[in-house]
Amino acid sequence: MPEQSSWSMNNRSCTTTWITLYRLKQLRKIFSEAGNMQMKDLKFFNPNLSFELLRQEASMLADMIDVVFVVGRGAVYEEGANRTQAVNMMTDILSNANSTVADFAAVNDKNYLFWNEKK
Repeated sequence: MPEQSSWSMNNRSCTTTWITLYRLKQLRKIFSEAGNMQMKDLKFFNPNLSFELLRQEASMLADMIDVVFVVGRGAVYEEGANRTQAVNMMTDILSNANSTVADFAAVNDKNYLFWNEKK
């Protein structure tokens, strides 16, 4: 997983991931505090669900986030990435209780070229 130092206002993946989770009401932390937040602390995460149901919830959220990134935020897939891969990788992170928002942003950075981001 990425180092916390990769959580930066200068990283378009970090800022886009944070604002998307914020607007979807998954978190209420300011940017500087959000990177360390774990998936188990996001609104959708219900520890009482079976792992299969939790993955379904995570998959639905990942699908929604992909739409926000591509349609709402102007992201395109990185070379070699596609929607299926991006949603699956997001689902893996979202369903891991101990993964952080910074980890989530790092995965998103591998799959998306965000608006106004340099290659």
